[in-house]
This record gives sequence, structure tokens and C-alpha cells, in this order.
Amino acid sequence: YMGFKSVGSICKRLRDNGAPEETPMAMIESATTSNERAFYGTLASMPAVAKKHEAEISGPVLILLGPTAAFPAHLEKLSAGRPWKRTRTGSCDAC
Repeated sequence: YMGFKSVGSICKRLRDNGAPEETPMAMIESATTSNERAFYGTLASMPAVAKKHEAEISGPVLILLGPTAAFPAHLEKLSAGRPWKRTRTGSCDAC
């Protein structure tokens, strides 16, 4: 859950052990909060994506690997540009 700073070495070890470079990958910062942000790439490109956004990341990062990481792109294609994620309408502090 806190592997953001190690994503380069994680990707390298996975590739060294036979994982294909084109394997989809996603990093979700502050998942399920109003500050949630997602970054998408592949096993080959994710270290560069992480480095590009390194100064911006402040919350915990969840790393997803494999077909699940590519699912948001699939939803985007199916939605034809319509929003597929509901807009948050209020605080959930009282939940």
C-alpha cells in the first residue's frame, strides 16, 4: 500500500522474473477519498510516470497490476465520453 517510493524496483523485479513489460499497471493515490487520483501505465512505463508525479503525491498509493489496472480505460471506451464515476455530492464524515 505504501510502495510508491519503491515502484521502480518493484517493476524491475517483476520484469526480471518474467512479467511482460506491457502488463497494465495503475497507481491509485488516496483511494476512496475525495482526493483520489489515478495514474496508469505499464510495467515498463510506470517508473517514469511515478517519477513525473513524485512531487505531487501526498497520500498512500495502492498499486494494481494486470487486467484490473486496464479496466478504467475499458470503461472509458464503453462510455463514449460520458462520466462513469459518480460525482461526490457531500462529505462522508457523518457516515
